[in-house]
Amino acid sequence: MLCTSPARDSQLTSLSFASFHLLCCGLIVATLGAVAVPTASAADWTQYLRDAAHTADARDERLTVPLHLAACVALDDAVLTSPAVVGDRVYVVDQMGSAYCVDPQRSAIVWKTHPLGAGAVGGNTSSPCVVDGKMAYGTTAGNFYLLDAKTGQVLRTIKLNQPIFGAITAAGGRYYLQSLDGVIHCLDGSGTTCWRYDPYAEAPQQPGSRAKRQYSGTPVAVLGDTVVAAVGFDLICLRDNGATVERVWIQRTPITDTYLPVGVSLADGWAFASFPGKDGKGAVVRFKLTTGEIDKDRDVVQGQWAILTPPAIRNGVAYICRQAFGMSAIAFGARAGVVWSSFSDQPESTTPAIAAPTLAGDHCLFTLLSGGLAITRLPDTEALPISHVAAQTVAMPSGAVITSSPAISNGAVYFGSDDGYLYILRSEKANAPATQANRTARHQSKVTPAGNKRYGWPSAFGSPANANYIDDPSVKPPFRLRWATKSGGLFKQAVCATREDVVYVTLGGLVVCREQMTGRIRWRRHLPGQAWCRSALLAADGRIYVPRMFSLRYPKSLGAPSTLYCLSGETGVIQWQAPMGIGDRLRSSPVYYNGVVAFGSLYKEGDPPTFFAGDEAVDQAIDAWDAVTGKPLWQVKIKSSGTLLNGPAGCAGDGVMFFSGGGEGIRDRGQTVALDPRTGRMLWRSEAFASQTGTPSYRDGRVYLPGTYHRPVACLAADTGETLWTNDLSTRRWHVDTIAFGPDYFSVNNKYDGGAWRWDLKTGRPMERDDQPLQLWGAAHGCGAVVLTASGHALSATIGGLCMTDVNTGELAWNTAGFGSYTCPHPIAANGRIFYAPQTSSMLFCFEPITTKKAE
Repeated sequence: MLCTSPARDSQLTSLSFASFHLLCCGLIVATLGAVAVPTASAADWTQYLRDAAHTADARDERLTVPLHLAACVALDDAVLTSPAVVGDRVYVVDQMGSAYCVDPQRSAIVWKTHPLGAGAVGGNTSSPCVVDGKMAYGTTAGNFYLLDAKTGQVLRTIKLNQPIFGAITAAGGRYYLQSLDGVIHCLDGSGTTCWRYDPYAEAPQQPGSRAKRQYSGTPVAVLGDTVVAAVGFDLICLRDNGATVERVWIQRTPITDTYLPVGVSLADGWAFASFPGKDGKGAVVRFKLTTGEIDKDRDVVQGQWAILTPPAIRNGVAYICRQAFGMSAIAFGARAGVVWSSFSDQPESTTPAIAAPTLAGDHCLFTLLSGGLAITRLPDTEALPISHVAAQTVAMPSGAVITSSPAISNGAVYFGSDDGYLYILRSEKANAPATQANRTARHQSKVTPAGNKRYGWPSAFGSPANANYIDDPSVKPPFRLRWATKSGGLFKQAVCATREDVVYVTLGGLVVCREQMTGRIRWRRHLPGQAWCRSALLAADGRIYVPRMFSLRYPKSLGAPSTLYCLSGETGVIQWQAPMGIGDRLRSSPVYYNGVVAFGSLYKEGDPPTFFAGDEAVDQAIDAWDAVTGKPLWQVKIKSSGTLLNGPAGCAGDGVMFFSGGGEGIRDRGQTVALDPRTGRMLWRSEAFASQTGTPSYRDGRVYLPGTYHRPVACLAADTGETLWTNDLSTRRWHVDTIAFGPDYFSVNNKYDGGAWRWDLKTGRPMERDDQPLQLWGAAHGCGAVVLTASGHALSATIGGLCMTDVNTGELAWNTAGFGSYTCPHPIAANGRIFYAPQTSSMLFCFEPITTKKAE
C-alpha cells in the first residue's frame, strides 16, 4: 500500500487500522509530467453517482471482497465531494475548491488547480464530472469552472454569484446545475448558456409565502431530454428542447407540507425522490416520470428520517442512507416498504452515513461518519423482505468523518475524507504498510469582525444568562449573504459560535467546527449512540460540551447510553464523557460557571441513567461535573411530574445557577431552583416553573420564566425566589424556548398564533400599539426563539426566511428568501454576522451587513 502526503506532514504517527492492522505512509507528492487525455470506457465513473440520472448503479462491476486499503493520496484540504474516474485517472475537488487529477497506480498528483485563490469559500460539495476531455465543477463561492482534464488549465469561469451545492451533471454534451437561488442552468460543452429556468420568476414574493423564492441547490438529474430537480419545497420536471426549456409538471406537496425533497434519481419511467422530513419523519417517494403522479399506497414509503442525498436505484429498488442509522433498501408497488437494512433494532448495529450509497455488481457500498467504508452483499430479491443484512466495515486509519460518496471503477473504490486524503481500496492486500499522520484541524481561524466588536455566541441563547440579545449596534439591515454551505445534518437547536468559529451539533450527533469567515470545516466528529437529540452544545474555555440524550422519538436507540461529551475545541478529540439521564425536548445548552458544567435530565428513582417513559418519571435532576476532568461534583433532584416531562433547563448569573423544569396535564408539577455551582447547595426553591423547551433567563437580579406551553410568564427574585410578578395571558398562548431581553422590554415567541409580543420588563404586561399588543415576529410560522438586537430590531426565523422587524413599530425591515424548510432553530450572531441552520434543508448560512467591506 502506498500513501502520499505533503512534506510538512512527514512526521509519522502510528495508527491502528481495525482488524486489518493496515497503516499508511508519509511521502512527498510526485507530480507527473504531461499525459494523454484518458479515453472513456464502460468502467468509467464520469460523474456524481455514475450517470446523469444519478442511479449510482455499476451493475457490470465485480468487486472481490474483502477490500483493503491500497493507497491514500494527500490533498490540501478536506474532501466532501465524490471523485470521478475516467480511464486511468481520478479527478476530485477539495472543500476549498481546488481541483486535482491523480494517478491511482502511482498514488501521485498529476496536476492541481486552485482557480479562486484567496477568495475561496469552504465546504464545497459540488462533485465534478469529466467528459470529452474536460472537467467541470461548481463552488460555494458561486463559480462554475471548466478545466482541461489533461493539464488542469482553466478553460472557462462563469460567475453565477450564487453558491453551487450540487454536483454538475453531464448529459448529451451539456452541463446541468442548480444554484442556491433555485435557478436551473443548462450550459453547452464550452460553458455557454443554452437556457436557464427560474421557477420563481413569476411567483408571489410576500414575506410569509411558501411560494416565494426558496434557497435550494440540489443536484439535477437528467434522462434523455427530461430534467428533474428538487427546488425548495417542490419537485420540478422540465423538457430540454435545445435552445429553450418547458415545464412538464411540478409537485408542490406530494406527501404533506412538512416534507421537502433533497435529491432525485431517474430510472425505468420513474423519478425517485428523498425527503428528510420534519420532526423525525421522512420518506422516499417515486413519481411517474411523464406526469409526476403518485399512488400514496404504492409509491410512498414513510418513516425514513434524515436522508440527505438522492437514492441509488436498481430494478425499481431505492437504496438510501440515513444519518442516524445507516443504509436501507426501499421497494415500491404491492410490497412498498423497507425490504432490508444495514442495521437492526439494536443500537450497536447502526452504521450512520450521510453520503449517497453506490451499487457495484452484487454489492452496495457507502461511506461512514465514523470514518470508513461499509460493504453489504445485495440479498436475493426472491428472499425479500429481510430485516437486516450485516455490513463489512473497512476503517480508515485516521478515523476522520467521511461524507464523500464512493466511486467504483475496474474493481477499485475511491472516496475522499475530512482528513484531506483521497482513499483507494482494492481486493489485493498492500505490500508495504506504513504510517499516516492525522491531518484534521490543521487550519487556524482568522476573524475580522463585520463591526467594531469581537464576540461569540457560546450557547444556544447567547450567554450564561440566556439573554438572546445581540449587543452589537452594527448588526442591522440591510444584509447580504456572505457564504452558504451544506451543514451535514438536520436541526431543532441553534448553532453556536466561539470568537473564531461556528460550532454545532446536528440532531444525528455530528459535531462540526467551521471558520466564521469562509465556512471552511476545521473538524467534524460523529458521536456514537443516540439517534436524535435536540439539545444545543456549549463552548467554554476552549472546550465543547455536547449532551446526547435518549429520545422517545427513536426507540431504536433504546439501550444506547445518554452521555455528556467534552471535546477539544481545537481538534474535536473527545477529552472526557460522563453518563446522565434522558431527555427529549430541551433545545438549551449545558450551563457553565467558573470551572463547573451542569445539565438537566430525567431519571427514574432508584435506577441508573436509563430509559423510561416520561409520564412514569419520578424526578428531574441536575448533574454537575468538573469542566476540565469530567469528575462528577453533585446531583440535585427536582420534584416534578406530568406529561411531556423533560430535563430541567438552566442559566447562570452573579455566581449562581438557576434551573427550572416540570410537566404538563392534570399531574403537572415542577420547580425552579437556585444552586451554588461548586457544591450544588440549594439556595432557594420555587413552585413556579417552565415546562418542555422552557428555559429560564437571568438579568439584573431577576430570573424570568418564559411561560412555555400554556404556563404563566413569571419573574422571580434571584436572591430569594420570591415571585415578583406573573401574567396568565401566556396560558392562552404557545410560548417556546426562552425570553429575549431588550433595554426595558422582553419578547418570547408564541409559535402558532400571535407571534412574539413586546412585554414590559418591570411589570410583565404586553406593550401596545394602536390598542393591540406590539408584534415583533416575522410574517410566517416559526417555532424557534426570537432574538433582540442593540440596533432596535427583532430577529426571527420563519418559513418565509429570516425576518428583522423594528421593535418600536413592528414593521418588517429585512427579509431573506425562504429556506425551503421548517425553521425550529433560531438564528445567532457573532462578530457582527448572523449564522443560521434551518431544520430540514441541511444548509448553513452566514449573513453580514452590507456596510461590511467585501475584502474582509
